[in-house]
Amino acid sequence: MGEQLESSLGKKYKSLSLQYSKETEPLGTAGAIRHAIDMVKSDALMILNGDSYCDTNPQDLLAWHFEKKSLCTLSLVKMPDVSRYGSVNFDENYMVTSFNEKKPEKKNGWINAGIYCMSRELVAALPGNSNISLEKDFFPTLIGKQFFAFPQEAKFIDIGTPSSYKEAETFFV
Repeated sequence: MGEQLESSLGKKYKSLSLQYSKETEPLGTAGAIRHAIDMVKSDALMILNGDSYCDTNPQDLLAWHFEKKSLCTLSLVKMPDVSRYGSVNFDENYMVTSFNEKKPEKKNGWINAGIYCMSRELVAALPGNSNISLEKDFFPTLIGKQFFAFPQEAKFIDIGTPSSYKEAETFFV
């Protein structure tokens, strides 16, 4: 329903100029970003999932990304129960070392907050017009490279289930 978003917001929202990248067929999260790369002029891209919110300062994430000389920086949030999300592990230098799939047991840990900084060259190197998932296909290939975690304790909500969508009514109050 991208047409609804575009007709509602138009080409400008407050002080922001808006452009829209339209897929003729689903390209997955990474494929969609690759599809839009020609619209971006900067060397670093900040990417946000549209179905989650994390109360983080984007300038801090970007500064961390540059400080680490990272190709890709993954914003993480500490959660008391990662069973719904899976979790992310990183070493003492904050390099991402592995991903854990969702498991039924309750356990605390770090989850992907859905906010990323990536180098333009990394995104441009992805194959064009391919259905690629950031989380399943792309991120695992970055382990052992300049792939860093940006861990933080922050308010987070993912509205990917009916119950968490309902929870959003009170989350922002």
